[in-house]
Amino acid sequence: MSNQAQKNFESQWKISSNSSIIIEPTYPSEVAGLQIIDYYLWAVQRCYEREDDQFFLPLAKKYRLIMDLDDKRNKPYGEWYGDRNPLSIKKLKGARSK
Repeated sequence: MSNQAQKNFESQWKISSNSSIIIEPTYPSEVAGLQIIDYYLWAVQRCYEREDDQFFLPLAKKYRLIMDLDDKRNKPYGEWYGDRNPLSIKKLKGARSK
């Protein structure tokens, strides 16, 4: 964490930490949690790229927020999908040029 980011966090949350962050690269096949995340990301990707939501729909309620920063049809910062604005194939129509 950069020094400025750490200062901002401490200022906002009144929590101080000097713990170190260790990043260990690994393959999804070696860690169950990564397999799950990989599947969730793949399901969203398939929804976007192939307009196929058969794998996304059973998981849809589990996604807290999907930020489509490229879809600026309605807002300059992109489209955000979540509980109040669920992602659907119908909403994606026209967002991507073929």
